[in-house]
Amino acid sequence: MTSGLPALAMMIASPLWGALGDRLGRKPMLVRSAAGGAVTLILMSMCTSIEQFTFLRFMQGALMGTLAASNALVATSAPPSAHGRALGALRTSNWVGLGAGPFIGGFLADALGHNATFLIGAMMLGLAAISLIVLVREERAPVTAKKQRIPFREKVRTLLHPALLRLYCIDLLSEMARFIVLPVIPLLFMHLSGDAMGVATLAGTVLGVRAFAGAVGAYAGGRLGDRLGHR
Repeated sequence: MTSGLPALAMMIASPLWGALGDRLGRKPMLVRSAAGGAVTLILMSMCTSIEQFTFLRFMQGALMGTLAASNALVATSAPPSAHGRALGALRTSNWVGLGAGPFIGGFLADALGHNATFLIGAMMLGLAAISLIVLVREERAPVTAKKQRIPFREKVRTLLHPALLRLYCIDLLSEMARFIVLPVIPLLFMHLSGDAMGVATLAGTVLGVRAFAGAVGAYAGGRLGDRLGHR
């Protein structure tokens, strides 16, 4: 349940953050996500009950989520001929983080305890927020004329286009297949080894290997997409 709640909250909040990103820019959305994640991790380290932790996991999902804003920022910054390569590199960095995070987090949890792991994660997100503010520049095209307001019905019709619906379904099945086994991996290691010692490190290692393989595939797929087409 605590693994699925952030995704549910992200699904609910993503349209709101996307609309704000179109108005305010993608960089503020990335800073919001990193800062919000840091705050929720600090609060998680202070939890005294499962109910508190579950609520904070939901809030973490609602406040975080950078993929859409990152994709839009990269797509508007890179030249059209290099979109696939740039987005592939972005996905590679995402996969590397998904790989290194569980590996380092599992080791830290076994070595220092869960609370210290949450605080270290919060420090990393705080550093990410500061780096975004200082190092990332977003070039926004100047508004030369008043934009035509798109009716809400037209926006819904665009989102429900058959081609997009097929992509939604494919992405949904892909994500479900990737994450459906995550909650049982630590339990499986405990069952196989008969001991809880070092389970966090082992589970993090397995998740890290999977993510690093995804990083290689994402970069290679981006380069192939520029050459052969993204379909």
